Amino acid sequence: MLPWKHAVKRIRLSLYFTRTNILAAMEFRTSFIVQVIGMLVNDAAVAMLWYIFFQSFPGVNGWGWQDTAILMATSTLSFSFVFIFFKGAGDIAVIVRQGELDYYLAFPADVLWHVSASRSRIDAIGDALFAFGIFFLFTPVTFVTFAVFLIASLAAAGVMYGFTVVTQSLAFYTPNIEDASRDLFELLLGFSFYPQNIFTGGIRAVTIFVIPAFFTATIPHRLIAHFAWPALGVLVLAAIIAVTVAILFFRYSLRRYESGNLMVTRG
Repeated sequence: MLPWKHAVKRIRLSLYFTRTNILAAMEFRTSFIVQVIGMLVNDAAVAMLWYIFFQSFPGVNGWGWQDTAILMATSTLSFSFVFIFFKGAGDIAVIVRQGELDYYLAFPADVLWHVSASRSRIDAIGDALFAFGIFFLFTPVTFVTFAVFLIASLAAAGVMYGFTVVTQSLAFYTPNIEDASRDLFELLLGFSFYPQNIFTGGIRAVTIFVIPAFFTATIPHRLIAHFAWPALGVLVLAAIIAVTVAILFFRYSLRRYESGNLMVTRG
């Protein structure tokens, strides 16, 4: 099969998995609605706190409310891209510890893709709704800014996905690492939701080389506020590198996996 046909098949199957997961969650309609609206309200509450803050302090080193709105829009949309379509990546450590990877090894499909695409986080739909809402409400919307918003958020999601896979794959080397992996991801989110001009010097270096918030937050914000082709190129390149490193690291680490004797298929 040609590479592009193989990629199209993967995308179609990923969308099928996501659709199936969402439809399954919607069978419990009240729970589904509560999860989505609950996350939407949570995001809106955080945005309201920042809005109130910037009413008292209109600018912090040149950073204002609209900058924060753009930042929250891109960061939450990136998060929703990863966890609506590839939530399984955030469960790798638990899956490895519990020996459940055997199920995925029983199929001819790529293990990392299958694990990632097989699960969806339903409340992340609320994040996506919030992201589009705050973008349209507080950003001068044109066809160009909207296209940049989508592309930048998608590329940032690639970086976020790569970081998640790498940190979760540490479970192949160290048992009971899932809490630490989750903490590292929360640290990435923490860096991604604060005014980016407060990170300078050593902290900025950390956000570039260790916790990649520079690529999940700083550059996406800059692209919408002040678009530049070189910045877009850097972000896309970072996404490609992050995903490639994640795939290679997972495949290498998979060699260390010890079967949990769960070679069964699901009905």
